[in-house]
Amino acid sequence: EEEEEEDGKRRGTIGSASLAALPFVIPCPATSSELDAVLALGGGGAEAVREALHRVLAGAHIKLREENRPKLARLAVLLLRKLQALAAASPPRLGETAPLAAALRSIAAQAPLEVAQACIDRLLAARAQWLRLRRDAAAGGDGGEDRDGGSEEGSEGCGGGAGGGGRRKRWLVPLPPGGLALVACCVQLYPASDYRHAVLSPCALLVAEVLAQEGLPRGRVGLRRTLFLCSQALKLVTPSKRFMPELHTTLHRLLAASLGGGGSGGGGVGWAGAAVRPRPLSFATLGGSYCVATAEAEQASVDEGGALLSLVQSLAELHAQLPSFAELFAPHAALLGAPGGAARLPPALHAAHEAARALVELRIGRAIAGRRPLRLQRRAPVPIKLLNPVFEDDFQPGRDADPDRERAQLQLLKRKAKKEHKGAARELRKDGAFLAGEREREKRQRDDYLEARGKRAVQIMQEQEHAWKQQKKVKRDAAKEL
Repeated sequence: EEEEEEDGKRRGTIGSASLAALPFVIPCPATSSELDAVLALGGGGAEAVREALHRVLAGAHIKLREENRPKLARLAVLLLRKLQALAAASPPRLGETAPLAAALRSIAAQAPLEVAQACIDRLLAARAQWLRLRRDAAAGGDGGEDRDGGSEEGSEGCGGGAGGGGRRKRWLVPLPPGGLALVACCVQLYPASDYRHAVLSPCALLVAEVLAQEGLPRGRVGLRRTLFLCSQALKLVTPSKRFMPELHTTLHRLLAASLGGGGSGGGGVGWAGAAVRPRPLSFATLGGSYCVATAEAEQASVDEGGALLSLVQSLAELHAQLPSFAELFAPHAALLGAPGGAARLPPALHAAHEAARALVELRIGRAIAGRRPLRLQRRAPVPIKLLNPVFEDDFQPGRDADPDRERAQLQLLKRKAKKEHKGAARELRKDGAFLAGEREREKRQRDDYLEARGKRAVQIMQEQEHAWKQQKKVKRDAAKEL
């Protein structure tokens, strides 16, 4: 404990010194060497590297200049490549990946299209690399897989002997650590509840293509990589509760191999018998240089079995509402409930095995009990009630049928008064219209008379003026003759 405290104090001192030495303005790197130089400014401390990347993003924010968008796109590609390189290192340098993932999340918030395109490109590159590994494995090589399963596994993988002389065994080739880190990064960056997503849909297709292989993973590292990929596939389908058949069949094959059903020669994974507790699997154990020591072989076996049983339980809880749950998980229930199945497991996994078996059987029972048989027209349609019409022989249209004659007479008088009121109003409207028409006619006659009299006066004046002009002309002509 004292050594851990001293180590923590020393790391804190180094981190404080690195933060103090960081420049406030750091240019955005455009190449891998420039990115390495920026990461080297942190001096190996995660907080210093995080702060350095934060200052890079603050100086190249899109709100400052729109020209920063291509720079952030290039930086996202560099960060993804660096993240994959750190995950594929030997051993994996996981402590340096957290600041890179945080920086990627910040860039994705500013430039989502550019980061999505970068993720898609890296997924395509990871698929091409995996296809090369698969072709190498099919050609007879190890397919890039590290034969690091330990002396207890030999060359039979997690499923035991294949049985059969010269027939070549087909192995499940998982993704390398770089591809696994990329898948985990995509799952963390984007919401997995979308029905179709520009990044998660290709990612899910890649995961399903890898898990669709026949056979079992080769070696302990291959088993751990497959379990990690299954956990990421479970995260992809959990929010939307989709059914991924590749994940279902892969877990069934691994469970059959773990309980001794993978072949006739090896007898399962080769569980140890030590009473150790299962621990969560670490990403550091997925690298090619991972080697299980003899003292840790028992603990590694327990960890892998615990992870497998936990995945089976999570998958059963996820698909508990499916109508076909009983048929889907009947093979799992048969494996978990087989006689002597728990005896093949170490004592530390007996409780997890029993919990998985009880859960699957309980869900199957509820699914079967909740089913109802199909019934065609189980209830006859209710006919409309038919009533005989009522006829009155002494029906009188104008007579009120109210038994209270005084009230009936009062209603009759009210109707008559209302009718007379309407008639009077109608007559008043007619009289008003007639009077308005008469006034309009009189006004029109008066206007016509005034207009005609004005025209006649103007005509008389024009005639007088013409006569005066004629007399004046006659006088002027007479004066000229004299």
